[in-house]
Amino acid sequence: MRRMVVLFSRVLDVVFRGRRDRRVFEEVQQHLDLLTEEHLRRGLSLAQAELAARKSFGGVDQVIASYRDQRGWPWLTRLTEDTWCAARQISRDMRFSAAVVGVLALGVGVSHLFLTLTYAHTMRGLPIPAVDRVMFVSTATRQGPLQGLSFQEFRDLQALPTFSDLAAFSNTQVTLGGEGDVPDRIDAAYASAGGFEVAGATPVHGRLITAADDRVGSVPVLVLTERVWRDRYGTSPDVLGRTVLVGGQATTVVGVVSDASGFPSPAAVFLPLAHQPGIVDAARDARSLRVFGRLADGVEVTDAAAAVGAASTRWEASYPTSNRGVRAVVVPINERYNGPIQGWLPFMLAGLIVVAVASANVGNLLLTRGAARAREVAIRTALGASRGRIVRQLLMESTLMGALASALGLLVSRVALAAYRAGVPDNILPYWIDYSLDRVVVMILVALAIATVAACALVPAFVVSRADAASVLKDGGRAETGRRSRGWASTAFLAAELALAVVLLTQVGAATVNSLAHDVPTNHLLDDTDVFTGALTLPVNGEASAERRRQFLAHVLERMAALPGVTMVTLSSHLPLGGAFGRRLRIADRPAGAGAEEPQIGALDVAPGYFETLGLPVTRGRSYDVADARSEAATVVINERLASLYFPGVEPVGQRIAVVPEGAATMAPEWRTVVGVVADVRQRPVPEVQPLAYLPMGGAPSATAWLMVRSAANAGRLAAPAREALRQIDPAIPLSNPRTLAAATRDLTWAGRISARLALVVCLATFILATVGLYAVVAHRAAQRRREFGLRVVLGARAPALVALVTGHVRAAMGIGLVVGVAGAVAWDRAFSPVPQKAFRVADPLVLAMALGVLVLVVVLGCALPVRRAIGVSPANLLREE
Repeated sequence: MRRMVVLFSRVLDVVFRGRRDRRVFEEVQQHLDLLTEEHLRRGLSLAQAELAARKSFGGVDQVIASYRDQRGWPWLTRLTEDTWCAARQISRDMRFSAAVVGVLALGVGVSHLFLTLTYAHTMRGLPIPAVDRVMFVSTATRQGPLQGLSFQEFRDLQALPTFSDLAAFSNTQVTLGGEGDVPDRIDAAYASAGGFEVAGATPVHGRLITAADDRVGSVPVLVLTERVWRDRYGTSPDVLGRTVLVGGQATTVVGVVSDASGFPSPAAVFLPLAHQPGIVDAARDARSLRVFGRLADGVEVTDAAAAVGAASTRWEASYPTSNRGVRAVVVPINERYNGPIQGWLPFMLAGLIVVAVASANVGNLLLTRGAARAREVAIRTALGASRGRIVRQLLMESTLMGALASALGLLVSRVALAAYRAGVPDNILPYWIDYSLDRVVVMILVALAIATVAACALVPAFVVSRADAASVLKDGGRAETGRRSRGWASTAFLAAELALAVVLLTQVGAATVNSLAHDVPTNHLLDDTDVFTGALTLPVNGEASAERRRQFLAHVLERMAALPGVTMVTLSSHLPLGGAFGRRLRIADRPAGAGAEEPQIGALDVAPGYFETLGLPVTRGRSYDVADARSEAATVVINERLASLYFPGVEPVGQRIAVVPEGAATMAPEWRTVVGVVADVRQRPVPEVQPLAYLPMGGAPSATAWLMVRSAANAGRLAAPAREALRQIDPAIPLSNPRTLAAATRDLTWAGRISARLALVVCLATFILATVGLYAVVAHRAAQRRREFGLRVVLGARAPALVALVTGHVRAAMGIGLVVGVAGAVAWDRAFSPVPQKAFRVADPLVLAMALGVLVLVVVLGCALPVRRAIGVSPANLLREE
């Protein structure tokens, strides 16, 4: 209890220190008055009595300080005094303080933006309880990428005791409608029973999918997310039990789940897995399911990997046709969805380098400021301040400015994150990628910024504290305090700053040159002006046979062509830059070697008029016509990339190829004759053009088709007429994502566009920081040597000689920074950038020339004004000032 009272008293001393000091002073004064009266009674005068009282009592300030140390914490008292003194010093020179805080805030803001993005994509992960116990199971071949599991393989793994619960799902898109409701095309997932339990999700309203629902022949049910419940049904509690139409089939709503449920799918609605068409009877090599599960008690990740690997070995022995060379892989689910952090290390390191550049900049600013405060430090030393106290005071000023800069930097990053979010299309990212400010990231970055500033402030503090007080006071504060120490420290800070700037500028330059060289990710041959697009989702179950889909699409083409102002209309399974079907290529009379995998290509289903609508030139052969869609003669059009890869030196028109679906190696191939070759168009926003095969949208149209309509007028105004025309054909079929093709292209290339903006942010931040830091150093040095410049002018010095004097240390720092920076950039390139050999690297002359050009511009801008002032020094004015 006594310790608590003492602790409470010490805390109160910090809060009410002034009031307690006054009480102590009043008590001391009473003792002095009593001693004075005693000496007066002895016959001393008033002045003699007061002096004798003070001598007999002792030092008043020492008594008060001793009492203060007894009742409080001396270290906290000194910390409080240093903090208030630092705050007063910062407020006295607002221009310098604003420069330091602004420079560091820019670095902190950019770095926090980059770290927040890195954290969101690699560390935040799915909001699943005990997520480290949840695994993701996939399959892979020796050369191919990771794939899902088939339904039969999923059932086999469910029998293993390794997982307490194992679930599977398959993402798709469905049409959601109802009586009197306008149908919508939304993302959906067929999920097995227990999937929400593995994710730790609980229903917001109603219930989730149960084992009774996940059976063939059970009543179709549906679970909504909160977003769909809110947007379509106004959060009405009567939604439970309501019958809606999903893909034309009556389905009962049984529950609502949170948007951030932890389920590893961005779906808006969930359906039982057993109700997915054809899933139960699918072949063992039809691997479309994503499987995840929670480890049983006592089972580790290595145990699960061994058990699943043994199961895949048994599959290969039992089913050699479908499972030869296929192995099962187990990884933590966040590693699967977030990806390894290694790919984001350059991004995160770039943010940290920006902070380092800002900190070096601040170190240089503090060094120049410390030299200007030489007289102040000398006076404090003469009055008895120790070197440690002076260093501590200077460090407190730097730490306080670092804290202010961190707060302002968080505001800058908040604005930058808002701008970043505005550039991301709606519903393009899954819910678990959240760009909100994370407390862990904020605390780490603030602590890092303050610690970095304090570390950079150590050098200026020690340099300033080593000044000879006598010589400084004798010279009136005009001596160059610690000139030699300050010279090497300033050059070191400047060289480090320029070296880090070179590293960032070379990386940005290499990325820019590569983008320009590979034309990423534009399709310059494609004419997307005045083209309207929209997605059609057709039901694939019940009465919706392939013939019905074919007839429906024919009616759509006919109606859309009749709209006013329409010049051409077509359909496709994918938009340009919107991906393609993954297929394997077989060429007639070219059997694959033993054990060799067939090459991977992309495939699109297109209607007649596709190439004409998009303005794509057919370089050889012909395009499709209506006869190709209706006849049984199998034809195909390929792009230039496929022709150059697999028919070099051979005329591709007339060749016979087969486009085989993934996982259908045992199916008999359908041979098609190449009738034309079309110019290359990218289906993915990557530099490399994918080999493509364009198949006629005829026999069995896919469930999703993209409508593309070219208009002679404004294509953006076709949304309402197109919806009305579609409603007249079938009111249950929605037109989703209506927009122009140019807008669709912008949405599909948002990642590359934002990456370019982030690179520009890095470049601008580095440029501003380097320029400001260089200017501060050169300007201060020039101001310190004004008398020398004036004397040199009197002795006949010319402008070039003065320029050489002002920029001498800058040239040295620039040379060191350039050498060290290029070496660091090359090391970065080798560690983080395994780009193709044809790509530009940081050591290429063009990239180095760009970085050197920016660096020279920084030097010119940073030195221009100080050089001008040095050249314009007037000896008469200097003598008048003396």
